[in-house]
Amino acid sequence: MLALELKKQMKMRNQMFHIHEMKPTGEKNARIKSVLQPRYSLMSMFHNRDDENIYDFESELLKFPNGKHDDMIDALASCIAMANIEMPETIEIKQEKIINIFDDDEEEE
Repeated sequence: MLALELKKQMKMRNQMFHIHEMKPTGEKNARIKSVLQPRYSLMSMFHNRDDENIYDFESELLKFPNGKHDDMIDALASCIAMANIEMPETIEIKQEKIINIFDDDEEEE
């Protein structure tokens, strides 16, 4: 759907560029978990509290995999996977409370 809209806009604006559609592979929940879980476990993911969509995004994370919606976290996992972003070996963070979204346990630092 996005590719069709992009092609329509390119014609309207007379500005063309190549579009390479990427189709996700594998099962959605496994993709999300394999990309996001290690990053959140290492505390290498940060959320912008000023973003107007942060509540919806965090709600998807906290309800995963049983939530009704998971499109935002799937898109994030896909972007990270496509960009082939390496995980840091170590990271130093000072936070009052850290929540592991993939486990039922809460950890405090």
